[in-house]
This record gives sequence, C-alpha cells and structure tokens, in this order.
Amino acid sequence: MTSGRLLGLSEVGEGAVSAQFLMLQHSGDRALQANMARQMQELVEKGDFPKDAFATFIDRQLVYDGKLQRFGTQANESFELYPIEDESSVDKRRESMGLPPIAQLRAKLQQVKNAVASGKGLGE
Repeated sequence: MTSGRLLGLSEVGEGAVSAQFLMLQHSGDRALQANMARQMQELVEKGDFPKDAFATFIDRQLVYDGKLQRFGTQANESFELYPIEDESSVDKRRESMGLPPIAQLRAKLQQVKNAVASGKGLGE
C-alpha cells in the first residue's frame, strides 16, 4: 500500500490483506480511500480481495459522504443501520458479496443493543 498499490490475496495472503483493509477503512485520507476503492474493486473482480470487506468499505465511504449505503453494513452508535438504497433488493446485493441476509444482521444488532442496555456482556 505504501507503493500506492493495493496488494491482493495471491500476493500477500489473508492476514496482510485484512491489515490493509483495516488501515484503509480507518484512514482519514479520503483521496487515498477513493484511489484504493478503485483498486479494491479490480481485485474483487479477479477474486483476489474479499467481497465482504469491499462491501463494508464502500458502505463506509457512502455513509461518510452522507449517501445511502448499498449493502447495509454500517450502523450508528445506537446499533441502528444507516439508511440503505433500494432496501427491497439489499439481500440480493448482500448475497453477491457473501454477506448474510439483512434480517440476520438486524437481529445481531438488536442482540448487542439489548446486551448493552442491560449492562451484560454478549455471552451472558
């Protein structure tokens, strides 16, 4: 990534790709993120980058830009999903990225919300 090029699974393996993703996801450099989003998409199309990570990355960028998220991966501090574009077909988009149905995500978010509200951990 320091070379200005995103590395794929075939080059560096899952751990390094995950580290790259996390650094980009939490970077404040919007120009870098935009450039890497294009590279990430190319790698996804070649099967050389995790689709679910790409979906999460794209949604985060859309939410930051005040737009509707595409895959429904981003939630606010109240564990509510940010608005999703064309929500009636979100499960189809999620499936194409290896993500579970939106109802499963909403159920998990509700479980976390309930655990936080009760002061208990998730395993309790």
